[in-house]
Amino acid sequence: MALYNVTLREVDLTGTDLQGAGAMLGKSWGINPHPNISRIALNGCNLSNQDFRGLMPGLLRIWCGRTAFLEKFDLGNNPEVTVLSWNLFFDTLIDPSAFSLWPSPSPPPPPPLNYLQYLDVRGSNVLSSSFATFISQLTGLRCLCIEGGLGTGFHDDDVFRALEYCSSPLESFMGKNLKGGEVLS
Repeated sequence: MALYNVTLREVDLTGTDLQGAGAMLGKSWGINPHPNISRIALNGCNLSNQDFRGLMPGLLRIWCGRTAFLEKFDLGNNPEVTVLSWNLFFDTLIDPSAFSLWPSPSPPPPPPLNYLQYLDVRGSNVLSSSFATFISQLTGLRCLCIEGGLGTGFHDDDVFRALEYCSSPLESFMGKNLKGGEVLS
């Protein structure tokens, strides 16, 4: 399943057990001469933290390299990925210099995040200040799916505050196990 030398715009492997395959996928996407993946769904794929770290170089090369614009990102239900890995991913999408493994001496420009319309990270340890900063940068987001109470130690209110500053035309919000206080009223 190398997915090398293909011009896919969408990859949906939802429910496929990819444990141990993250680095291989990331490498094949990273060296693909035609990386056009703008919609990705790896929901419930049993990704380990190492798998996600292996995927990162390929995904970041595609989106920060501007060969494709991120439109749909569904990596929900991958609870083994740590909040530190998610932080690195979201920080790099905002500022590519946060990622130290670029093949060239200088990082590429950040991707245009205004194309991202669908973001589902339910069942994953994403709630953090990096995630809140990331969603506050989105201007085209239409659907956001998140879940709290996964032990990240982050306050859900911060996500709601970030949404207040987000200029996205959010049409659908799916929150599970959130403990927002007065922000929800």
